[in-house]
Amino acid sequence: MTIPKLNKGVGYIRRSSHKQLDNHSIEIQKREIEIKAKAEGYEIIHWCIDDAVSAYQKTATDRPGMRELFMYIINNEADAVFFYEESRIDRTFNSFVTQIYNPIKSLKPNCKFFCTTVSGEWDAHNTITEMKLLFAGQESIIKSKRTKDTQDGLLAKKIRPGSRTPFGYKKVTVDEQTGYKTLIPDENAPIVLLIFYLSSWGYSNEKIANLLNECNVPSPSGNGWHENTIDAILHRYIYAGHLTWNVRKSAHSSSRKPKEEITFIENVYEPIVPPHLWHLVNEMRELKKQTKQFDTPFYLRGIAYCKNCKVSLKTKVDTPSQSTKKYMKYVCPNCRQKIDMNAVHEIVFTRFSTQWTQQLYKMRSHAQQLLLRWKKALRREEESSKKQNELLLYNERMIEGNNEKRAFLKHISSAKETMQKKLAQLHSAMEQIDLLLNNDEIDKVFQRFEYLTSFDQFSDIEKRTLSLMFINRVDIHFASKRVDIDFRLSPFVELEKEIKQLTEKSHV
Repeated sequence: MTIPKLNKGVGYIRRSSHKQLDNHSIEIQKREIEIKAKAEGYEIIHWCIDDAVSAYQKTATDRPGMRELFMYIINNEADAVFFYEESRIDRTFNSFVTQIYNPIKSLKPNCKFFCTTVSGEWDAHNTITEMKLLFAGQESIIKSKRTKDTQDGLLAKKIRPGSRTPFGYKKVTVDEQTGYKTLIPDENAPIVLLIFYLSSWGYSNEKIANLLNECNVPSPSGNGWHENTIDAILHRYIYAGHLTWNVRKSAHSSSRKPKEEITFIENVYEPIVPPHLWHLVNEMRELKKQTKQFDTPFYLRGIAYCKNCKVSLKTKVDTPSQSTKKYMKYVCPNCRQKIDMNAVHEIVFTRFSTQWTQQLYKMRSHAQQLLLRWKKALRREEESSKKQNELLLYNERMIEGNNEKRAFLKHISSAKETMQKKLAQLHSAMEQIDLLLNNDEIDKVFQRFEYLTSFDQFSDIEKRTLSLMFINRVDIHFASKRVDIDFRLSPFVELEKEIKQLTEKSHV
């Protein structure tokens, strides 16, 4: 007896989220698809799987398994698509039909689609099918709202909604009756602290990752450290003890929202990173953003100036092609005068070392007064901004019933939004100052520099960090080879800039 030759088909399977990783949904879908294929005279020659991928947050073509299915059908001999049921292929109402089904039918008209819950061939444009896709989408909207409402309720109680436990923490039950759990530092907390410490000295995410890998330090994934992992850790407020939610701009983007736009609840957990270290890491991040090249042997790049021309010096490696020695120079772009890099560094860092104890004492005594003055200016600006906001609200109420002036409502709404953002920024800046003023955190900032005796003990990156943090400007007199150093009175460089921007009309 001749066994009839089976037609060839492709099976598509989707599992929604990591929460479903332990069930048998993939096996169930696969078994039912194979039964359906055999009944229709097909064999499945290729499987396309989207594992732990949402069909509500991602359209059809945003899912790798669905893209694979499309390309396989178009470029191979398979002429049928099999899937479990409508909610597996789409939860956005129509993305599967418009992005996958219609284009395949246009390119391969004889290709058929089969669903395990539908007798015979599946027709995307059948009324019942359209209703099923609509219900699948509506069900996800209801689930999403229910989830968000639950999360909001937990956040109102300062409870972190269910999600992956951050590296460096572990969950512990604090109330047996309610089952309430919190997070406390675990055996990996010192690794997190080390990452922040290295970052505060100017080391890049890539260098930190390489160092941890060289030392075989365990990573969150178990597959080694990557610069993206380091970056994610350095941006997580939870390590400073704060609860955050709705951090990403969207479900499709890993970009972070500004702090004032996220759900932020202070002092919920035991912090791994002390306030002064958190602040120094953020200072360093902003310094790097504003510095064209951070990892450079020219430690004074960006802060060295020609005294005569009053312009920032350029850097140049002036080495002849046949020479093995590097001749590195600071160069004035205006008068073209040059000076040897090492000669300048020796003068600057020798003076830095000899004057360091005195400068550190001056900076420490000045820092607290400066922070208090900044806080007073921020309070003054906050009061002024609140009055402006009240005036906007008053004008909004007065215009609401006036049709002739309704056009002004849009401008008022925009001004209110801007004002709310400014108030949030003012509050954030005052929080930073309060953290530094409390519990001797200012002293902790300076303690790490107390025993600085020689710059030879530091790496190039650390020397660059110290230069940018503690030197405001270096003026070079090319004619006399004299070097003038203007030391900073505060290590809070970026905080000072932020406060000046927020209080530009106030006297700080």
